[in-house]
Amino acid sequence: MKMIKKVCHRVRNMLSPSNDKRIKNALLTFIVFAILLITAGFFIYTQYLNYAIKEKICENIHIAIEQKKANLDYRFEQVSESGKTVWASLFNYVNSSSDRESELKEYREIVGLLTSFEGRHMIRSIKLYVPYDKSYSEQRDNIYPLHELEGTVYAQKSGTYWIGTHQIKRNVLEYIDVISCVMSISSKSDYKAVAGVLFLNISVSDILEMLNVEYENAHIYLCERNGKIVATDDSAKVGEFAFSSELMENISKTQSGYIDSEKDDILIFSKMETMDWYLVLSINRSELNSYSSFDLKMIKILYTIAIIVVFVLLLFVVYTLIINSTVSKINKSILDINPGSNYYNFSNKQTEMSKVRFPFGSLFSLDLSVRSMVSEIKSLIEEQYKAEIEAKEYQMQALQAQIKPHFLYNTLDTIIYLVKEKDIYNSVWMISNLSEYLRGSINRGLGYVTLYEELELVKVYISIMRKRFSNSFTVEYLVSDDSLKCYLPKLTLQPFIENALVHGLLYCEKEQKKLFVRADVTDDMLEIEIEDSGKGMSREVLEQLKQQNTDNKKNYGINNVCKRLKLFSRGQFSFSIHSIEDMGTCVTIRLPLIYELDRE
Repeated sequence: MKMIKKVCHRVRNMLSPSNDKRIKNALLTFIVFAILLITAGFFIYTQYLNYAIKEKICENIHIAIEQKKANLDYRFEQVSESGKTVWASLFNYVNSSSDRESELKEYREIVGLLTSFEGRHMIRSIKLYVPYDKSYSEQRDNIYPLHELEGTVYAQKSGTYWIGTHQIKRNVLEYIDVISCVMSISSKSDYKAVAGVLFLNISVSDILEMLNVEYENAHIYLCERNGKIVATDDSAKVGEFAFSSELMENISKTQSGYIDSEKDDILIFSKMETMDWYLVLSINRSELNSYSSFDLKMIKILYTIAIIVVFVLLLFVVYTLIINSTVSKINKSILDINPGSNYYNFSNKQTEMSKVRFPFGSLFSLDLSVRSMVSEIKSLIEEQYKAEIEAKEYQMQALQAQIKPHFLYNTLDTIIYLVKEKDIYNSVWMISNLSEYLRGSINRGLGYVTLYEELELVKVYISIMRKRFSNSFTVEYLVSDDSLKCYLPKLTLQPFIENALVHGLLYCEKEQKKLFVRADVTDDMLEIEIEDSGKGMSREVLEQLKQQNTDNKKNYGINNVCKRLKLFSRGQFSFSIHSIEDMGTCVTIRLPLIYELDRE
């Protein structure tokens, strides 16, 4: 561990700004060379490992082929021994001359013998060819005349022969593929002559079931010495030559092993002991990669992990040195920006910092500097936020102050009208209600009230307007209890009520004129609706209101309220107007729910 620390210390000194750049270049060259060397070693080892994997897999498959071959040899040997046993019993029959009655007895014994061996050791059926002078030679079920084989090697020379895949009739309509073991027996009187021929037929399907392989891109063949296919999993290829004469010559010389074919395949083979046939497995090279042994896989994985670990450690050392140098520069820049401020007081932390070893000393120092800077930035942000809040409060109070004279002018116009009409009672009533309204709007000094308090002012205003216009309209309040506790800017509803009356109801010729004031809490928002059943407005006027044209003096009150609501809700409010000419207008205001407010 101490040795590693010393090496890191030396490398750090090499990378320090005070040293010559040639040392850094030499270190960089060494690192690049080491990476290339490791990569080349890994590539060479991988190639060797792939070769070892292929050899190991081929050996394993060859063992499996040898086992299949041994099993097949054993079955063929059993068939051959069965044939010899049958001939031992039939020899005297086919080499003797008998009368009619004796031949009939012979026939029954021969048929019984043949039938008893059918089904044994993969023997599907047995055919016996006997001299034509035998009366039962034309039976043609199990027994046939020998002259039908005239011209064949079986009828000319005694011995044991094996015939590749061919078809025999199973019944009237069905044929099956078989391999036959043919045994010819010499005549007792003439050794060179053939007295009879025995065919023992083996089903090809039984043989293929024994030769079944588990590989996808592989085929297994039972072929003759010249490469002619005797049996395979693809019956259409039977009789074709699977391999070239050159390949078969190499196979016949080796007799057992594996070689590369002309194609991208590997041939794994073994010679049969029973006959001069070969069991050959042709497998694609790509298939071998998916059957690597567990040990070889583990070696490859461990070697790869070791290389990755070394590479990562090397990168970590270099990266740490670079980071340490970069952090030191950043720390120096931070101290240059504001050397007088330090959240952790560096002068009191020298002892603690001295305990922190490379490469964490610079990070510790950077942590102290960044915390100090973050603390100062946070203080500046809080001060700026408070200043913005105060500026918005002043702006809102100024906008709200503009509402009061605007409403006062309209109300005084109403009182002047009553005085001119010499309506003393109503004038006094109006002045009294105006006084109550102004007292409610000025008292408490705050720019925010609950909806309940706002509605109290609205009711006073509406009562004044109803008095002035001889109760020409009615009003209905539909307000939920939850909404009454919500806060909103003072004098928010009065401009909308005034517009509904002046531009909607008061100068409308309808007989039934009604004003609706609704408030409810929906979707965590305070929703207020002011609807009149007046004359509505045209599309042009409606679009002008929606655009909140501040240059239009008629919309002065509404635009003023919208600005105050925007400041109050920090942009989260919505305002919409829906109107149909000759039917009425509905104004909808949606504000965030505020149940508590600092009123001091």
